[in-house]
Order: sequence, then C-alpha cells, then structure tokens
Amino acid sequence: MKRILLSVLCVAFCAALCLTVFLMPAATAPSNFTVTLYEGDNARELTDATAYTLPVSTPPEGKIFVGWRTVPSFPGHALPCLFPAGTVVAEGDDTTYYAVYIGMETRPEAEMRMTESDLGLRFITEFDKADLTLLRTLCAVSYGTLIAPSDYVYIARGVLSPEALASVGKTKYLDVAANTPYAESEDTETIAGSVVSILSYNRYLSFCAAGYLTVTYTGGAQTTFYASADADVHNCLYDLAVEAFCDRTEEADDTHVYQTEKGYSPYAAETLETFRQILDSVVKVAYVNDPKNKSAMIAQIYPESDVYSAPYTATYSESRGRFTLRVKDGLDYTFSEDMAVTVVNDAQWRTSKKPNSKCQIQSSGKVMTIQCSSGTPNY
Repeated sequence: MKRILLSVLCVAFCAALCLTVFLMPAATAPSNFTVTLYEGDNARELTDATAYTLPVSTPPEGKIFVGWRTVPSFPGHALPCLFPAGTVVAEGDDTTYYAVYIGMETRPEAEMRMTESDLGLRFITEFDKADLTLLRTLCAVSYGTLIAPSDYVYIARGVLSPEALASVGKTKYLDVAANTPYAESEDTETIAGSVVSILSYNRYLSFCAAGYLTVTYTGGAQTTFYASADADVHNCLYDLAVEAFCDRTEEADDTHVYQTEKGYSPYAAETLETFRQILDSVVKVAYVNDPKNKSAMIAQIYPESDVYSAPYTATYSESRGRFTLRVKDGLDYTFSEDMAVTVVNDAQWRTSKKPNSKCQIQSSGKVMTIQCSSGTPNY
C-alpha cells in the first residue's frame, strides 16, 4: 500500500513540475522600431516591423555601392560599422544607416611598362580618395588589378571577374595585388597592375583589365567589387611599341631629346632597337585597293610610317588569293627565326610562324607565302 501511495505522489510531483514549465511567462514580444536610410541627402524610413533587410542602394553615376554604415557605432561594437546589403537588423532600437559608395575606374588604355630587361603593359585604376579614406575608417580594405585576354572578357559578356571568367570556362588570368598606391593626388589614389614577360607570339594579343576593391565587413564577411572592363580597346604590346617607336619630332623639346636619323625621340637608341625588334616580329599585312587601279588589290605593310621600314617586301596576287613576302637583300632576318606572329587583313586572320596549309615558310626562312582571300574567315 505504501509503495502504491509513493508512486502516486511521484507522478503527482512530476505533473506539477511539467505544469510549472508550461506555465512560465513567455518572453517579452519584440517591439516595432524604425530604420532610417540615408542615400546621399535623401532619407527614407522603414517602419512597422521588428526586423528589416538592408537593401541595395542605387549609387551615383561613376560610383559603386559598397554597404551601409552606422554613426558612430552599433550595439555590441565600439567603432562605426559597415554592413552589406542583405543584412537583417533586428536590434529593436531606432537606427540610422548611411549608404557608402566608392568611385573607382580603370583606364581602358594601357601604358607601356619598361624595365631594363623587359617590356609589358601597365593598367591604371583610380579611386576617389575621399571615398576610400572614409571606407578605411569603417573596415579593412585591399585592392588590386585583374588582367586577362580581351577575348576571354568578350566571351564573358564584357565582365572581368574570376566568377565571370569561370562561368565560360576561362580560368587563366592575372591577379596583381597592390600593397601601396602607384600615385596620389588631392582627389585620387591610383594603383597599377602590369602584365610582363609577354611571350613573343602574344605580342599582338589584346589584354584588358579591371581594378578591384575587397571589403571586410563588420562580422568578417568579405566582398570584392570590380571596376568595369573595356574589351573593345586593343591593348597589345605591338601597338604600344609602334606608338613609341614612331613618336618623333622635327626639333628637340623637353621630352624628345634623342636625335635619330629621322627626327628626335623620347627614347635612347638601345630602347628604339627593342621597339623595332617587336615591330619586325609581328608581320602585319593587308590587301587594299591599288591607288593607281581601284579595281585591283595590292599588299600593304603595317605600320605605315616614315620612320619605320619593314625588313621584307610584300606582294598580293588577287587571282591566287596569296601574299608573298620576301626578306630584303642583305638583311639578317628570317621568318622562321625572327617572326612571332602574322596578322592579315587588319587582324581578321592571325597565324603563328608554324608552317601550315595557309602559311608556308620557304627558301631558308627568307620567303613566306600566306593564302588569304576575301573568303578567309575571322580568326
């Protein structure tokens, strides 16, 4: 009887405990609060909710939206904070956020990068200095430059980023991190990213670039923002070498200080010889209308310049659809050794010096024939 009574008392006690747990007062329900968003001088309020998702802000022209900052601090953080769009805020106190933008632009045209032993392409990205200074008070930032062949960026629909390139099966690109500015002015902070040691057969290959900025938000999340890339600008080592080699003036001035057989140049004889070798290594020809007979086609050698003379002559047979190039007498030049790439009809067709059915090198490298008619497809 005592055992039965004890069991009944135990069951009653447990039931009392359970009843106590279920009857505990619920936590205080979250109350509505207001979030104020400033986008420049324009303010808008988010009201009548207990949580909000920070939206994407439309940036002013020429700038990129980075995130939302608080002033001066956020609950749990002693310093001003920066949050990305998509952050859910539910702290329960009225809070004001300010949109943060960054001005950044990569110049479409590359510069010549020259060292004692190498030539390359340098790309410049400019950041709005005031925007960058503010951003550095809010979070950790780093920057650099992505460089890739323009053809890759065309395929990626004009977007240069690792994700865009990977989406079209292109994974080869150059990521040049910048630890210090390349230059600074009152309004801009500039970085540079270069591609160097360009292989000879890539001297006519066009590259494009996009500067980037990596932001570490409050909480540790990271996002990288990319400047726009312009794959329409043909940035190749050959073009820059042509421009530099042909830069001459009749009289000396502050920059054109080196006298040559044809005018004054900004570059010494040794550097001009390097440029000339690049020009010689890219055989660029096209068939054009004969000025003496508009119905006939003749060969044109590029670049057309009074200061450059190619080491070969070129003729074009319209009936046979063929160029014939011959090394000039007395020159120590061969197509088999000194040529890196051939460009025909303004880059409509490109071939390496490796012999094939379209391009044949003969006579110990002194003669080259190229089959190229009006029906030749683009490369």
